[in-house]
Amino acid sequence: MSNFVIQYKHMDTIKESLLLLGCSEKEISYFVSAFRMGAAPLSEHAKQAKLQRSTAYLIAQQLVDKGLLEHDHRNYNQHYTAASPDKLIRMVEAKKRRLARSSAKLQDSKPDLNGLFGNHDAVPHVTTYTGKNGLISIWNDILSTKSEILLWTNQEVEHMLFGTKQHGQFIRERTRKQIPIRVLAVDNPDGRLLLESDAKNFRQTKLLDDSTHFTAETYVYDNKVAIIDHTTDIIGIIIESRNVRDSQAAMFELTWRNAL
Repeated sequence: MSNFVIQYKHMDTIKESLLLLGCSEKEISYFVSAFRMGAAPLSEHAKQAKLQRSTAYLIAQQLVDKGLLEHDHRNYNQHYTAASPDKLIRMVEAKKRRLARSSAKLQDSKPDLNGLFGNHDAVPHVTTYTGKNGLISIWNDILSTKSEILLWTNQEVEHMLFGTKQHGQFIRERTRKQIPIRVLAVDNPDGRLLLESDAKNFRQTKLLDDSTHFTAETYVYDNKVAIIDHTTDIIGIIIESRNVRDSQAAMFELTWRNAL
């Protein structure tokens, strides 16, 4: 094996160690140059590493802070010396010990961490929409679900602002995608019409007690709750939270069991 190949192999080992110690590409380039040259002024290290002097100065300071480069004040012109192989080994071993301790702590905390992982319910994500374009955005999000939709609705109020053409388009798209829906509707003529067309629209509808009245629609799907109000202008929100969704679904199921 040639001397060049041996040097290349050993320099690769040093680079791997520096990466483990959190060094950047430029820091590694400077260190390797300093390691090969020995004690030398910063300008010579910079030239060997093909770095601008101002950049090399900043990198040298970073390497000094990391303990990988030392000042040599014995000469009038300040020299820098790279850490020795023995020091590199000690630094890598210390890093390994810190990683081992961190790994052990993570392992001990794993049950609690699994409970926190991906849990955004502590701070629900809320998005607000307005106008007919906002309504289309909400409907598109609802229609992206693969699971059953639960809906509280007052069809009479909805039709006052949003026409049957757009409403029919939503139903057709939902039916085409074979997304089932259960509906709790306010007991009025429009609600009863909804009940009559259940069979062809992949839907189950129950009418609420005739004393129940509300204006906003509430859709429960996936890990979300969408609320749309049609009384003046269209205002809607989507709340993304498993806890909020579960509580709304529980109220729906309770009402569903007691509805006609």
